[in-house]
Amino acid sequence: MLEHWLATPEVLNKFALHYKTGKPLPQILVDRIEKAANFGEGFTTVETISSSLVDMKLHLATDKIDPHEFEKETLRTLKMPSEIVMRHRIPQFGHIFSSDGYAAGYYSYLWADVINADAWEAFLEGKGPYDKKYQEGFMTMYLV
Repeated sequence: MLEHWLATPEVLNKFALHYKTGKPLPQILVDRIEKAANFGEGFTTVETISSSLVDMKLHLATDKIDPHEFEKETLRTLKMPSEIVMRHRIPQFGHIFSSDGYAAGYYSYLWADVINADAWEAFLEGKGPYDKKYQEGFMTMYLV
């Protein structure tokens, strides 16, 4: 969630400084960065969803499988566009199968993004993410 604070003027104007002049990023450049923030989001979401669906199907498999063929057939069945590959391939799913300590599916990464965005919105209530009065109320309400 800390990446949200990175784009605030309070942080940018303190740390995103020109290496020679020490001047902060020009506002026009900051505006362009904000406009581009969601570029490629659809592509990224399809990458993650494809990995999530393959993961769910893996957990339903009862027979021994050939990971390469399993992945290929699952993506074909999903009509996955060939231009978009899975975010993570089956060999990278080791952490999901390593123990019962990680029992959430790969799709939980999407939920983590939702929770992250929702939490950031909570910090934007009031006068913004640095509003001390709101932060104190937030802490009392949710962390006590």
